[in-house]
Amino acid sequence: MTVKYYVQAYLKWLFGVFFGAIALITLNYVFLMEIEGIPLIVILFAAVGFAYPFLQAYMDKKRQEK
Repeated sequence: MTVKYYVQAYLKWLFGVFFGAIALITLNYVFLMEIEGIPLIVILFAAVGFAYPFLQAYMDKKRQEK
């Protein structure tokens, strides 16, 4: 896999996290839940996201083998 592939996979993940964070903040505002864990959730998504390009490459490789 090339560096370009990993960059594209990471950007796709980042795009998803961005809209996920927007959705959590919107839910918090609309329903007035005062969720204190939103920063924690965003940090956990970010921590998991570092492995995302490698996981995506592994899944694509397995898909090509079939």
